Amino acid sequence: MKKLLYASFIILNSLKLNATHLIGGEMTYNYLGNNIYQINLVIYIDCGPSNTSGTSFDPFGEVTIYNGDNSIYDIIDISNPNIINLGTETVGNDCLELPTDLCVERGTYSFDIFLPNSIDGYTVAYQRCCRNPSVINIENPEDFGSTFFVNIPGGNLNNNSSANFINYPPLALCLGDEININHSATDIDGDELVYEFTTPLNGANDMNPTEISPPPFNIIPWNDGYSENYPIDSDPIISINSETGIITGTPNQIGLYIIGIKVSEFRNGIFLNQVIRDFRFLVVDCNVTTASFPLTNWYCNSLTVDFENDSYNAETYLWDFGYENNISELFEPSFTYPDTGIYNVTLIANPNTICADTNSISFPLYTELSAFFNNPPPQCDGNNLFDFTALGITPPGADVIWNFGPNASPQYSEIINPTNILFDGIGNFEVSYNIQYNGCDETHTGNINIFNDNILPEITFLNDDIQCLENNLFNFQASGSFEENSEFLWNFGNNSNTFESIDQNPSNIQFLTEGYHIISLIISNSGCQGNITDSIKIIDAINFEMNLTNQYGCSPQIVNISSNLDSNQYNFEWDFGNGQTSNFNYNEILFFEGQYDLNISIIDLTTSCVESYFFENYIEIQPKPIANFTFNSDDFILDVPVEIENLSVNSDSIFYIFNSGLTLNGENPSYTPDITGEIEITQYAINSEYQCVDSISKKLNISFGYNLFMPNSFTPNNDNKNDFFAPISIGIQNYQLKIFDRWGKLIFDKYGVNPKWDGKNRNGIQCKSDTYNYLINFTTVTNKKFTENGAVYLIR
Repeated sequence: MKKLLYASFIILNSLKLNATHLIGGEMTYNYLGNNIYQINLVIYIDCGPSNTSGTSFDPFGEVTIYNGDNSIYDIIDISNPNIINLGTETVGNDCLELPTDLCVERGTYSFDIFLPNSIDGYTVAYQRCCRNPSVINIENPEDFGSTFFVNIPGGNLNNNSSANFINYPPLALCLGDEININHSATDIDGDELVYEFTTPLNGANDMNPTEISPPPFNIIPWNDGYSENYPIDSDPIISINSETGIITGTPNQIGLYIIGIKVSEFRNGIFLNQVIRDFRFLVVDCNVTTASFPLTNWYCNSLTVDFENDSYNAETYLWDFGYENNISELFEPSFTYPDTGIYNVTLIANPNTICADTNSISFPLYTELSAFFNNPPPQCDGNNLFDFTALGITPPGADVIWNFGPNASPQYSEIINPTNILFDGIGNFEVSYNIQYNGCDETHTGNINIFNDNILPEITFLNDDIQCLENNLFNFQASGSFEENSEFLWNFGNNSNTFESIDQNPSNIQFLTEGYHIISLIISNSGCQGNITDSIKIIDAINFEMNLTNQYGCSPQIVNISSNLDSNQYNFEWDFGNGQTSNFNYNEILFFEGQYDLNISIIDLTTSCVESYFFENYIEIQPKPIANFTFNSDDFILDVPVEIENLSVNSDSIFYIFNSGLTLNGENPSYTPDITGEIEITQYAINSEYQCVDSISKKLNISFGYNLFMPNSFTPNNDNKNDFFAPISIGIQNYQLKIFDRWGKLIFDKYGVNPKWDGKNRNGIQCKSDTYNYLINFTTVTNKKFTENGAVYLIR
């Protein structure tokens, strides 16, 4: 499938020369539709004097297309690249002047190819050796070539086009110039692009500069100190923004460097392809316009200043002398200032141009010197150390000399601000400071004072240094060795009624908390001082704890009250709040319903310290629960529900226990008897908070379920006595009553809750005295049905 085979011998021999003129390149592709792809290979070459062989672009070359399994699908011959010369506009800084012999050309090989659908996609690659031997960031660059490739994804992503870099790479980077290079790309499919540095790929070799090798491709080896994230000597380190492709940093070493710049393409988070630009960056020393003048100060001269100009690469100048908008366009002007002071001077080289450079300084202008210092505060004898600060006007580079006198160590110093000067003795010492500069000579004299520091304070306690917390009072006296006119500063701490005192002998000092308290005393005289600390102790006389049982309960309640203290060492005075008192340590006290305050006073028989304690509403006695309940009926029948009604008081929880073992919870439960006979029910009324309980028991007699009595005669004579015939029943909810005469004829038939026969037939005619038969069908309250019959005698 290889094309143009007739020229293969010529091509191979023409490419035997190592292409050390190669600078870099990249490969991209565009999808044209119908499985046709346009492949674009870009090669950059050096066309300047460093290309000593004068080699240009290869007239012919080969691009290899690999299947997804890295086998060769096709080899495409390429030729006749589109060549353009890259001008200096690719530098990125119009004010940097590149070397005039710098030359870079860009050649683009393009071809279209049909690639059938493939699940695994394709890899398209071009390989060429070798690199310029002057490259400094990879090992043996002349032994390694380049591989430029793209991946065409397979499956339903085969209609993708690769990313394309927008700008050419810069011809050169200027040493020490902060770069800001836009190395971004575009993607016609709108895919997400991510930028990063990468290690360039190796390709072919110096023995066979056009040899091809299948993926995966090998990378070039970095020299020590370099990596894909540090490819160029730089500070700040050169870096690339992963989102924008902007490269920043400052190169700080001249040389040739290989850099790999990768843009990866993602669609909906899925990686599609990557394009790598492999390029040799040249770092050179560029000519930059710089404004500079050496003026730093103007001392001991006239008010007229002669300015020097050290600018370079500039043709025009603008000076601003920093006084009332006075300016000059001279190369080296002079200006007379009206007075001494500090002035801000600005020089602009090449003003009003894009390459203008500005330099500003603030310089002092003084026709005379001024030697001065403030006398340091006095110090005390013994380990005194003085620091001195020169004030006034002292030009940089002036000769200075301090003289501290023969009692100082050191006696002299040539430091402007000397420190740690030690003086021996007590009294006043003279110090001088001298400045000499440009014929000027100024001296200032001051002094320091050193006082006697022989102050040895002591603290005397005028009463006990250990006292009880209650009613404690302390008196103190300052003693020891000190002068009559000394000053005093006592500190008794935050837990006292007097935090500080300046009295020599403070009194009536009270401390508010138990424990040790630090007392400090400072005695000062003429800046010197002595200090001492001591302590007093406040006793919390009684470590009282109350022991209490049954603190909460229901009336009546016996509460056990005692303390943790020894009755042999302490006296007690209890008041229980219920009218009862006690002098004993252990007490059993009866309380009724209510809340009670406790008071106790305790006397320590050893120290006479007294402590009193008050406990408000400390004992709480609730009213006792009273159990009681009733039923909704006096007749209790098997399987007929019995409603229980709670009548208890002072309770918040109720339950019932039956002698059968049944337990019912709740205040008003319902109980359906399932056995006959006597049942005992016990109610428990509870105060849950204090666990108080009362109970009461009641008995039920459960009958079989119903009772039916049929009278054997009645007298329907309207005397309101035995006028009707009806059953007398218990546990029957309704019935049907039928009456028959002696010949079996039905003369009465009624159904209901309580139907009665009034002695008349169905036509309302009174029946005669006789014996009649009855039939009763009835339903009990448990929904059971029964039938009974018999005879009844009607008496008129």
